[in-house]
Amino acid sequence: MDRVPSRRVLVVEDDEAIGDLLGDILDDDYTVLRATGAEAALDILGQQRVDVVLLDYRLPDGSGQEVATQADESGIPMIWITGDPAAVQVLDDDPHLVLPKPFGLLGIKNVLARVLRESPRP
Repeated sequence: MDRVPSRRVLVVEDDEAIGDLLGDILDDDYTVLRATGAEAALDILGQQRVDVVLLDYRLPDGSGQEVATQADESGIPMIWITGDPAAVQVLDDDPHLVLPKPFGLLGIKNVLARVLRESPRP
């Protein structure tokens, strides 16, 4: 019998190739939900249980800050992902973990596991 992953990761990434790659890497251990923009991510956060959010800083319909605010208000841990060096500097004071692109895809599993372990959510 196949094991159904119980933890749900929302990947908010407008670059389809990166989103697909993250989905493929995480799919064995997590239920992966996908959004390519802030509006779709907010819809998912409003309708489904999410355990952690991987959030691209620059999205086609905004900066992702509204998604970060919703995640914070819901107590959902979040990890910023960005390929923009200026965004890394902007996020330097942000309390969330920031992973600059390119990042090690196998290492992302360790980061997610650590964030989920440290999260107070069940």
